[in-house]
Amino acid sequence: MSRLATVNVVKTFTFDAAHFLPNYDGKCGKLHGHTYTLITCFVGQVGGDRCMVADFGAIKDLVQEVVLDNLDHSCLNDVNWEIYPDPGEDFTSEVWELSQPTAENMVVAIAERLKAALTLPGHAEAFEGVHLRQVTLFETPTSYASWIAEDQVELALRLAEGATTFFIDDPEEDN
Repeated sequence: MSRLATVNVVKTFTFDAAHFLPNYDGKCGKLHGHTYTLITCFVGQVGGDRCMVADFGAIKDLVQEVVLDNLDHSCLNDVNWEIYPDPGEDFTSEVWELSQPTAENMVVAIAERLKAALTLPGHAEAFEGVHLRQVTLFETPTSYASWIAEDQVELALRLAEGATTFFIDDPEEDN
């Protein structure tokens, strides 16, 4: 049996949408549109009998159903984000209403929906043992917001501070 390796699988999508920021005193307060670029990053292990983290086609189907079918060629201020059953998390927050469809609010909403959808029938089997690691949403070619899974935040902060060496506690070591 070969050694297991943790691997990121990344897929990129684009969609077009309009939005405006109510009560914002600036040009984004007026209706305008963008061609958004959405980058998804899933993490899992390969090795042994498992040859891939997740099939790229399964990722495409998931993102198409959960995100693109709702956002592409829409006015983001009018998007109804409450179409999935509640998988145990509070989906009634202001973010889900997208009353202020900023890149920051959108990337959080997209990430939360993708995380929840990984456990739904039709997707759970294809994503068994797979976790959403990062979602990045480009509003323009030079401006973006990123969501990073909570268990990855410390690592991201250390990298941002210039750390190059990491020691990860091995839970097997304590046994």
